[in-house]
Amino acid sequence: MSLARAAFGAGMIAMPERVAEGWIGEPGHSVRVGVLARSIGARDIALGGGAALALLRGDDAMARAFLAGQALSDVVDLAGTLAAREKLPESGVKTTTALAGISALVAAASAAALKSS
Repeated sequence: MSLARAAFGAGMIAMPERVAEGWIGEPGHSVRVGVLARSIGARDIALGGGAALALLRGDDAMARAFLAGQALSDVVDLAGTLAAREKLPESGVKTTTALAGISALVAAASAAALKSS
């Protein structure tokens, strides 16, 4: 899942308007929104890639930190989307609610499942 997050982040950097439009609708075509989408993409590459690398190295403490960061980011994405849901496309709200909600739960559960150092 962490590798999928990193790949999604790369997609946000490569096609920020396309991803943003799916999430927030027509304003997603804005150059300004593209700047923020690329920033979110970089965040997801760092969190996903960092967790994957830590897991490959067997560094459970570092993996927990990256997974906790993933969970926090997803909860904030979810909360922000739900707070603005009246002004967002229904499909974007549903997709973000599902993806961010499931991702937050999986990341938090994965972090909790790793052994303490």
